[in-house]
Amino acid sequence: MTYVGNRWRRSGRGLYLLAGAVVAAGIVAGGAAWAVSGSSRSAKPGGTSGEFPSSIYPPPASFPDWGVPSGCPSLSGLRGPGANPTEQILPGLSRFGHVSENEDLHLSDRALWPVVRQYWNRPPSVSGVAELTPGDVISQPAAKSEDADAAAKNCGRRTTAKSWAIAVCPRRRSGDAPCSPRQSPGLTEHLLLLNRRGHWLIWFMRP
Repeated sequence: MTYVGNRWRRSGRGLYLLAGAVVAAGIVAGGAAWAVSGSSRSAKPGGTSGEFPSSIYPPPASFPDWGVPSGCPSLSGLRGPGANPTEQILPGLSRFGHVSENEDLHLSDRALWPVVRQYWNRPPSVSGVAELTPGDVISQPAAKSEDADAAAKNCGRRTTAKSWAIAVCPRRRSGDAPCSPRQSPGLTEHLLLLNRRGHWLIWFMRP
C-alpha cells in the first residue's frame, strides 16, 4: 500500500507504503510471539480493552512532525530484540496487510494505528497471506538501518536501540520478475518493529 497525498494504496505485497518525494525526504532528513493524515491521528483501540491490553498496546509516546502519519511508540514494557529475531517476526509480517483491520491492529503498535485505520477505511481487496522466508528480507538492528538517524532524532535513541529493522521486497506474483531487497531497492519496503512483553509489533514503515 502506498501513501499518496492523504490516502494509502496497496503495494504488490499488501503492505502499507509511504510514497512521494516530499514524504520520503522528510523521513530521511528528519522467543517472541506476534501478537493518516494529520487530522486522523487517533490511536484508540477498535476492540475491547481486554482485546488490546494496555500492557501490550500502551498509548504512543508522541506524534512528531516528521513527515509521516505514524508516531513514536511508548517505551513501556520493551524488551531488547536479541541477536536475530527474524524467524519470530516473519509469521506476523507475512499476515500484515492481508487479513483484516483487526489483525493489523494486533500486529502493530498504537503509534502505527492511524495508518492501519486509514488503510482499512476503504476495505482493500485482500490478496491472501504471503509466506515470507529469511531470504525474502534484509533483517538487522534498527540502529544499523537507513532509518536509524530519523528514528533516533524524532523518537529517541532508546527507542531505536530497542527496535529491529526489516526490509522486504513486494511479493512476487505469477509473471513478475524476481525481486529482492538487495536487487530492487526501489521496490523495497522498510519497517521498524519492537518487542513488547514478547509481542513483535510494527511501529514504523516507509518505501
